[in-house]
Amino acid sequence: MTSQNLHTMREKIPGCFGDQDKIFAGHPLDEGRAKELRTYCTQNGIDVDLVVEAAVGHMLRNGTRHMPHLVEQMDKVRSFFNK
Repeated sequence: MTSQNLHTMREKIPGCFGDQDKIFAGHPLDEGRAKELRTYCTQNGIDVDLVVEAAVGHMLRNGTRHMPHLVEQMDKVRSFFNK
């Protein structure tokens, strides 16, 4: 894993969430991007904890302040990337 791999992963995270509802892989297009990202992370040795960290950062930067929603989405991210 390189810093470029991490940067690329962080750039791809937003595409896995709904723009309005901030739900992870809730739409088929978001899910498709999440699957591509999971493959990328697996191929590049990026740990699920780093993906969760990037996803939390994305959600906080984009106005998510409802903690139950944030926790629920991170559970989904962790489960999805642990498959």
